[in-house]
Amino acid sequence: MSRSLSDLVRRTPLMSLADKPHLACKMEACQTGGSFKMRGAVRTLQALASDGDDRQVITVSMGNTAFSLAWAGRLLDRPVSVVMPENVSPAKLALTRNIGAEVILHGQTGSEALAHCEQLVAGGDYYFLHPHKCPPFLAGSETIAREIVEDRPDTSRIYVPIGGGGLLSAICAAAESSSTEIEVLGVEAEQAPAFARSFQAGRPVAIAEMDTIADALTINEPDGEVFDYVASRTSRIVTVSEEEIVNAMRSLFDEFRVIAEPGGAASLAAMVKSDDGKNAAAIISGGNVSLDEFLQITGS
Repeated sequence: MSRSLSDLVRRTPLMSLADKPHLACKMEACQTGGSFKMRGAVRTLQALASDGDDRQVITVSMGNTAFSLAWAGRLLDRPVSVVMPENVSPAKLALTRNIGAEVILHGQTGSEALAHCEQLVAGGDYYFLHPHKCPPFLAGSETIAREIVEDRPDTSRIYVPIGGGGLLSAICAAAESSSTEIEVLGVEAEQAPAFARSFQAGRPVAIAEMDTIADALTINEPDGEVFDYVASRTSRIVTVSEEEIVNAMRSLFDEFRVIAEPGGAASLAAMVKSDDGKNAAAIISGGNVSLDEFLQITGS
């Protein structure tokens, strides 16, 4: 018997702040695989199975996409592969392998790993799961916005953390098709503002240096297709400081006992920073941080 998306993906809670009940957090850090990307990974594998496409699924990742695809492959009994840089953390490497994915190590940077992945796809019978542009993957992520509106119909604003822009694209698409008016705001670290600077320039621009604890929110230059799509559909980009990110991580633990990675907590930091009384939700996109790392970052 085939299993539906709802059978395999958790409907994560939408939880209001105690002292600001008009603000809420969508807890994707509590998702299977530790991040929102589980939704897209499962949807992609299901779509391929429905189409009778039995190609090996491969992606490139330094963390969340790898974990999520590995989990999806395990739950749907489908072999998957992940290309990771050779210097990926031993903990992330071990976790991806232990869940069940084949890991291919190549290069010293995400760009080098991506180039190698593209070579493998060009030379073999692979389906490349691109986390920023793969249609079924994005469709899976759209369900986050739909759940927010179902749980809280008066939500008028959603804060979305930006890595490569895939989640932002998905939430923009969901907002565009929603029967209610929803403002979408992107969130970046002040010290890795690729999309913020690109929005100011009106085109994708590269940044030379990034130095932030929110490694999930780092990209040198936005993809052109992704930028063109979100530029006209995103209200604005809110940037947050390292201190604001850390404070948000502490707040999530203190109030909800949720451990979020820095990139996942950044959206809460932006929502609180920009609060003007409107009903809003922040997507807490991931929780893939070890307890030791969390304690070190937060000084707990």
